[in-house]
Amino acid sequence: MIINHITNFLSSLFLEKKVLPFNCLGKRYIITLLIFIISGLLNHYLLILSVIESVILLLIEGCFIIVFLVDNKEFIIPDTINLSLFILGVLIFILAIDNSFLGITNITRIVSLLISFFILLITLIFDKVFKKEILGYGDIKLFFGVSLIFGTKILLMGIFVASFIACIIEVIIRKSKKNPIAFGPYLVIGFILSYYFTEFLSQIQTIFIFI
Repeated sequence: MIINHITNFLSSLFLEKKVLPFNCLGKRYIITLLIFIISGLLNHYLLILSVIESVILLLIEGCFIIVFLVDNKEFIIPDTINLSLFILGVLIFILAIDNSFLGITNITRIVSLLISFFILLITLIFDKVFKKEILGYGDIKLFFGVSLIFGTKILLMGIFVASFIACIIEVIIRKSKKNPIAFGPYLVIGFILSYYFTEFLSQIQTIFIFI
């Protein structure tokens, strides 16, 4: 009963609709719970983090999970989630003033923010001048939160990985060239993989650049 109230409250905030009772939520929400548990295990075994870093990272991953589910179904990233990520980013920026946080310094976060502004400017030019949408504004808002949280390297690498995976799945496998593509889920996958496996993906990215 309590779980039902909690899920209904969260869904009213982020999904703007009520969800089914917990025992009827289906595979999507079971998978979500499993992903959240796996994220906690990855944080524990792959990363050396303080307690506060682990808690904040889990909150970030919780937001990412919601982005994945909602954008995949509704083709929209809720502003409440993007705002939550941005607020977490501001908190991280404050905590990292005298040192790094999540292994990332504030200098790279500032550079990443500038890159996000540049991406926004390019998107606005294509949208207003050429009447062509190259990125959804929800995706760009997500960039600002990610910039404050993870900095330049994870932002750019995450976009690269997301684009690569989306190209394979949407264009080659699904052949959905003319259908709208929810890019948010791919961005979430890209950012998470880029954070956990930075060095490995850096080597692969270098190979693709030279090719």
